[in-house]
Amino acid sequence: MQKASSWLLAGVLGAAATTSQAATLEERMAAFEARASAAEKRAAAAEQQTQALARE
Repeated sequence: MQKASSWLLAGVLGAAATTSQAATLEERMAAFEARASAAEKRAAAAEQQTQALARE
């Protein structure tokens, strides 16, 4: 019985660690998407500036 309890505890701890890693991955993906979005906005602004300079 004690061995079964140990296995159950190990399973719960393993599941908690997996959930924690998944949350960390989601946070990292969200940060990556935010950086990509900011880079796209900078690229669009640079393109607009280039077009404005070309019209002058």
